Amino acid sequence: MMNFPDFNSIKQWFEMNLWTKSMVGDGVVCKKITAEQYKVITGEDYQVQASNPQPESTSESTSVSA
Repeated sequence: MMNFPDFNSIKQWFEMNLWTKSMVGDGVVCKKITAEQYKVITGEDYQVQASNPQPESTSESTSVSA
């Protein structure tokens, strides 16, 4: 079974500016690379990304009268 994309591909794509740091981080989330490999590629520690940030709620409520 092939694990694609692999570390070498992701590293090359990042160096060619085809992938952003965020995309490399997605590689960690999808378990294609490790957090340590993220650091090798980007030079920065991997920060856990918020999986699904919720928009801030407003204090205003809307009411519908029938």
